[in-house]
Amino acid sequence: MNQPAPGEEHGTPFSLYAGHYVEYGLLLRQTPPARVGICAIVRDEASYIEEWVAFHRCQGVSLFRIYDNGSTDGTAELLRRLGIEPVLWGGMDENFDSQQRAAYMEGAQMLAGQVDWLAFIDVDEFMFCRSWSLAEALSVILGNVGAIAVQQDVFGSGGQTARLPGPVTTRFTRRAALTHPECRWFKTIARPELVAGFDSVHSVTLKSGAYLMADASPLTRTGPHPGEAARRVEGVIRMHHYMLKSLEEFCAKQAKWATRNLRARMSDDYFFERDRYANAEECRDLASG
Repeated sequence: MNQPAPGEEHGTPFSLYAGHYVEYGLLLRQTPPARVGICAIVRDEASYIEEWVAFHRCQGVSLFRIYDNGSTDGTAELLRRLGIEPVLWGGMDENFDSQQRAAYMEGAQMLAGQVDWLAFIDVDEFMFCRSWSLAEALSVILGNVGAIAVQQDVFGSGGQTARLPGPVTTRFTRRAALTHPECRWFKTIARPELVAGFDSVHSVTLKSGAYLMADASPLTRTGPHPGEAARRVEGVIRMHHYMLKSLEEFCAKQAKWATRNLRARMSDDYFFERDRYANAEECRDLASG
């Protein structure tokens, strides 16, 4: 059976791909997978990073640029066992946002020429394609595209108060309705040589090239934050954001960021307000993966 072209399942051709009306499966057979990397900054993620790395390697990610911002739980040692040499980054000053954007910029500069596409995401974010690998999907994107904004599916606790065994992607299967404003927020995957800078940890400024959304439409933003798109779209590339996890795990995150400027967003209210809308519907897209 022929596969639908990307975006056709949503009724709109995925025009950022070469051959607007050519079968996507044929394109994949003719095009080698893209070289895809991930740039992330971490602190004390030993409990989660092995699953995250394994997941993205299955999506065709071949290179990880991981900045370790003061981990004390063995994250760096675990990364080395996974074949990834962490980069020690930043001190213990309070402004984590500026440290993260500086790390992203350094990562883009270091990996330009080594990868075709570089995603800038966190360890609680899982970027993927449903019918093909991320590397396959990115291999046929037209050369005039500089960056893609991939919006988040926001997952809640699913009523879990304590941490249960098992992978994150199978433990949490309740998400916010995709019409919720939180699902307009995005992270970026970009051609690293075209990145001029970061106007937020969500978004880049480009030297050249189009900044598109996952359905191939131009990225438009109307709010004060550059990481929030004006509307929600659906496309081939997706991202699950397990922003809360269980209450026990969120409390551990609170303790981890108690000395940083992120502590305000790690309040009890942050958890309970978001958990009220982040469990609206069931999504098992990754639960068996």
